[in-house]
Amino acid sequence: MSPNVKIKLDGFTDTYGTRAVNDRISYLRAYNLHNLLVSKGVRMENITMVAHGESKPIGRCAYEYPCPIEDRQKNRRVEVRLTPRYMEGK
Repeated sequence: MSPNVKIKLDGFTDTYGTRAVNDRISYLRAYNLHNLLVSKGVRMENITMVAHGESKPIGRCAYEYPCPIEDRQKNRRVEVRLTPRYMEGK
């Protein structure tokens, strides 16, 4: 991976469980991917992480409560965003 690319890892969970537990799980999801990338040679300073917990649901979980069981898995995710360094701050 080019040192001129920044990587942002956004961790998420479904709404099952307490907010505190879900925040921790979403952090650990992003952190595990962070560790994998570093083990593959990506420089730590090129990676940022944000734990969103259950705050940004997708699918039917965004508008149905309780979240349908079949849609919970879609919210157990890490989104990866690659940004060239020259675009930082834009």
